[in-house]
Amino acid sequence: MELSPGLRIEAFTREFAGVFGMPDFVYAPETVTQGRRRRELSDGLLVVGQRGLILQSKSRHPGQQPDTADKAERWCHSEGADGMRQGRGTRRTMQQLQVPFTSVRGHRRLLPDSSSWPTVVIIWHPDMPTVEFPAEPDTLFMSLPDWSMLHRMIRSTSGVISYVERALASGIKVPLGHEQHRYQALAAGDLIAAYAVPGSVPGLRPFFPDDRTLRNAVIFEELLELAARAADVIGVDAYLRVLEALDRTPVEARSSIGATMKGVFEDMIRSNSAHCLYATGTPQTRLHLLYAIDASPALPAQLQAGIANFGKLRHLQAIEAGADPDSETLVVTRIHRPGGTDSVFFNLVSGPVTLFPAARAALEEFYKPHREPVWQATPAAPY
Repeated sequence: MELSPGLRIEAFTREFAGVFGMPDFVYAPETVTQGRRRRELSDGLLVVGQRGLILQSKSRHPGQQPDTADKAERWCHSEGADGMRQGRGTRRTMQQLQVPFTSVRGHRRLLPDSSSWPTVVIIWHPDMPTVEFPAEPDTLFMSLPDWSMLHRMIRSTSGVISYVERALASGIKVPLGHEQHRYQALAAGDLIAAYAVPGSVPGLRPFFPDDRTLRNAVIFEELLELAARAADVIGVDAYLRVLEALDRTPVEARSSIGATMKGVFEDMIRSNSAHCLYATGTPQTRLHLLYAIDASPALPAQLQAGIANFGKLRHLQAIEAGADPDSETLVVTRIHRPGGTDSVFFNLVSGPVTLFPAARAALEEFYKPHREPVWQATPAAPY
């Protein structure tokens, strides 16, 4: 059955978020029954870890006569207010009921507490009038082109959620259809903050990624797709934690890491020896990559143990150096099989871990102290 124009716009907002972010973090709406009433919970959700966005889409489709400027403005104000009320209603209902949602990837699960999730009201009008909405603490209004622009710039579901949270906290107001001005103001602050920390990159990129940046970023982004395919092996909760750790990496850092990954892999092939790479250092997650050559059809037990112990070692070293005890260390291992298919393994280490002193000494001798990461995070700059 063909979707109505309004439902097509709703579907587009979700699908676009899934293409430029991760479909695993984009959820379709659900319908619930309360008493005699049936109500739809949102027009979609973005959820990464404990953070999320409630999406409400509003679209105007031209009839026989186009809207006058005044009518178009009134329609945007009315529909925007309606979307804000619906978002707040969704938030209340989700707190009252345990409702499972299904991701675009197809996994169904209960979601975390939504009480702090803001609403994004996405508005499509053929004339796109310049409308200003009053500031709301829990709702951001933007046009459909604004929504598309954010995803093409940020390329991360976690990054889009962070952007909305920062936009609301910034107090910057922009008319409908002019989200790029608020984005540029926040990106300028990030750029200044990044210059102050050697080796870091801005969380928000000031300009659209160029072809070279995207080519290198895609090398890194292949890891996200590989992690998504591991859901049936390691379980939905575990694979989502791995994806969350990877998705937090901004596009500029993805490009730097991707270029380094390519170089390290080529060095491994030339030298026929294992290589390791410290890719990111962030407050939440440290990412290490291991490269090894092994012609065995299955991963040898000794190599499996080595990968696990490498993750424990780097996690212990980070905690001892002052990292948050609740932070995580993610090790991604690529086993190159000449003439065969390479394998990729993910090992996420969190919480307290132990290593016997003799084992630790041997590991520290084999895995020399790592250099500075290819990329490290800077705090988001307040506007």
